[in-house]
Amino acid sequence: MIELEVVSAGPSVRGTESVVYLRERGGPRTIELEVKTAMLREILCGPENRAGRRAAWVSLVAELARLGRVDVKSAVLDAGAGGLVAHIELRGRLETVRVRCPPEDALTLTAGLGVPLYATDAAFGAAAPGAPPREAIPGRVRT
Repeated sequence: MIELEVVSAGPSVRGTESVVYLRERGGPRTIELEVKTAMLREILCGPENRAGRRAAWVSLVAELARLGRVDVKSAVLDAGAGGLVAHIELRGRLETVRVRCPPEDALTLTAGLGVPLYATDAAFGAAAPGAPPREAIPGRVRT
């Protein structure tokens, strides 16, 4: 698995969504991930700038993690039948579960909690090709 970092973001040329560019840490490959524009601020700046648009389950898991009831171990982007999918590993008191979710939910959760985001080699092939990232983003994004 390859660790990813958020390197830039901007408006999408394909619609009203925004685009977040993820790059393999220390490497040249990028993944272009379309996200709802309302979620972009939380992804880039952390949960205190919440736009109130993220999925309810993401809010629940984030709150349980902050309370120490659930440990979010990692999230992995992978190739799925319709493009990218994400798998998040959650560890509770008695068991560890793996949850499948949209990639933008995984990105929101990992960015808000400071949890590593990884990608498989197949994810780079499944992601829509994008322009190379132009600039780094300030704030709480892990670099």
